[in-house]
Amino acid sequence: MPTLPDIGTLLVRTDFTDDDAWNQVRDEATREYGPDGFRAYIEPVSDPEWDGASWEAVKAAAPAGDEGPSVLFIADSTTLASPEHPVLVVDLQDKILSTAEFPEIAGRTPFRCVPPALWDVENNLSIANLDWEDYADRCEGGLYRGFELPPGPTAEEKAEAERQARLEELRRQEQEWLAAELRYWGGRLPSDRIRASAGNARSMARLDLSLAEGIAGASPDTQRSIARWVAGRAYEVAGIAHLDWVAPALQALDQGQELPPPFDDRQQVRRRLLSDPRVPRTTVVSIDGRIPNMRRSAMALPAPYEAARTDPLDAALRTLYAAVVTAGRDEYPAFLEEVRRTYGL
Repeated sequence: MPTLPDIGTLLVRTDFTDDDAWNQVRDEATREYGPDGFRAYIEPVSDPEWDGASWEAVKAAAPAGDEGPSVLFIADSTTLASPEHPVLVVDLQDKILSTAEFPEIAGRTPFRCVPPALWDVENNLSIANLDWEDYADRCEGGLYRGFELPPGPTAEEKAEAERQARLEELRRQEQEWLAAELRYWGGRLPSDRIRASAGNARSMARLDLSLAEGIAGASPDTQRSIARWVAGRAYEVAGIAHLDWVAPALQALDQGQELPPPFDDRQQVRRRLLSDPRVPRTTVVSIDGRIPNMRRSAMALPAPYEAARTDPLDAALRTLYAAVVTAGRDEYPAFLEEVRRTYGL
């Protein structure tokens, strides 16, 4: 006789007259049952060399030792021929324990079990939660039918349940994303164009989304006009637009020309702002209230550079943010209203 694999509890086929019946037995024996998904942890063995073998021969070939299985299942000719497919249950305790020490395990007669109840027998005997006699004594006519549990979900039903779970998880993630977006943008979702903004353009959009959307909906020429006008107003608010070395730069910006010296070097402009005694030394509080005493002239400095950016919407939003920072916490709301009135936004 061939050997049996040492891979755990086995369901050994010893009749090869009906493949369909074997497939049904195997499937019923290994599937899940009930809402909790009970199943027998068994390995089917379908080797024609076992065709016609007695249960004694199969038992003799079963792996022995402390780590071996405590029970063996056999699908014989009776199993495949009967409508209930009663599987033969064979005790293996006498291959693990000494019958001299445990005489009660000697000569145990096999009983039969319907495949849907094999999970009960295998689970409990494998962990010694119940004894052999607990099942043998409950058999009716040598057959154990176990608890009446409905079959668990089929592979198709499980796949569908997993698909639905994935969809539900996606819906949950979308809801969380939406809630986070609403919080981030102050309770209103932005357009794709505004959402794509970055840096100070995005900061401006978050500060006043409705105004940012109005600017995004304007024509590129209007957006460019807003950028240039706002740059001039930022310098006026800072009190430096009239300076003889500043006014030419604002004029060049309005005409779409390159910024003249010293505005071709931002560091030089910064030094002039610090050294020219005509530059007002006024300060403002940051719009979030965290930083006091910010010099207005320094806050206004980036405005013409932002207004000269290639993308007109990006230029308008970034320049507007520079002007807002120049106006400071107390005055920036009025400045934004001025932009709305001026451009009908």
